[in-house]
Amino acid sequence: MREKIELARNFGSLSDGQKQALIEKVKTKALEGTIEYFKRKEA
Repeated sequence: MREKIELARNFGSLSDGQKQALIEKVKTKALEGTIEYFKRKEA
C-alpha cells in the first residue's frame, strides 16, 4: 500500500514524445490481439 501511495505522489504525466513512443511500441500487439484474448474475433 505504501508503495502505491508513493507512486501516486510522484506521478508525472508523459510528454507527447513519450506517449507516441509507447504507442509505437505496443501497436502491433494491440492490433493482433495477442495480449487481450477476449478481443480476438472467432472465425
